Amino acid sequence: MKRHNLSAAIWLAVSLGSFQAHSASEPLEIGITYQWQGGETEWLPYFDIEKVTDYGLLYAQATEFGVAFPLWSPLFTSVAVSPMFAEQHVISGGRHQRNETLSAGVVWRLGVTLNDGGYLSTGILYDVSETQDPEWFIDNSVPMLPDTSLNTWLRYKSERVYDKDQHIRKRQPGIREMGISIEQQFTVTERWNAYVEFGAVYEGFEYHTTEGMLKLTLTHQF
Repeated sequence: MKRHNLSAAIWLAVSLGSFQAHSASEPLEIGITYQWQGGETEWLPYFDIEKVTDYGLLYAQATEFGVAFPLWSPLFTSVAVSPMFAEQHVISGGRHQRNETLSAGVVWRLGVTLNDGGYLSTGILYDVSETQDPEWFIDNSVPMLPDTSLNTWLRYKSERVYDKDQHIRKRQPGIREMGISIEQQFTVTERWNAYVEFGAVYEGFEYHTTEGMLKLTLTHQF
C-alpha cells in the first residue's frame, strides 16, 4: 500500500469458504489502521471469531500498538505491543467448560522497501504469557502491474502439546498460517483509495484447511 504522510485505513476480511469438504475455521476480521510515512505509527484493533471444533467456539480480541521507523534506507524496523484476550466455550463429555486467557505479545519486524512501492519483511512475535511460544513470520508485497501487487505471508511457530495433567508433553513445530493474494488498488478521489484483495489462506495445526479470502480496504490520505 502506497503511503503519503498520514493515512487511515478501514478494512474487512471475510472467508469465502473452505476448499475442503469439512472446514473447522470461519474467520472474520475487521480493523482500523493509522500510518505515517517515514515515522510510521500504527494502531490496529481487530477481533477474530473462529469455530475451532464442532462443539466449541473461541472468541478472541486483540489490540496492537506499535511504532515503526526507518533505519538506513531502504531498511526499516518496527516494535509493537499486543495485549490479547480470548474466551473459549467447549462442550466435552457432556460438560460445558469456559476458559479465559489474557496474554501480551511483543512484535519485532525488520524489512526492506522496494523502489516500486513494495516491501519484504520478517520478524518475531513473542508471547510473554505461558500459552504460546515465539512465532516467526514473513510478509511480502511485490508490485506486478500498475496498481496491482502480489502479497505472500507465512506464520511458523511451535505449539505446545499438553498431557491430561496439563504438563507440556512436547512442542510441535509447524506452519500456523500461510497465504497468497492479489491486491488491486482503485482511485476513488484525490485522497480516497479502495483496495480489493483476493487470495487463499492455509491454516495449520488443528485446522489443516485452505480457505478463500476476500479483503476490502478503504484508505484516506490526510
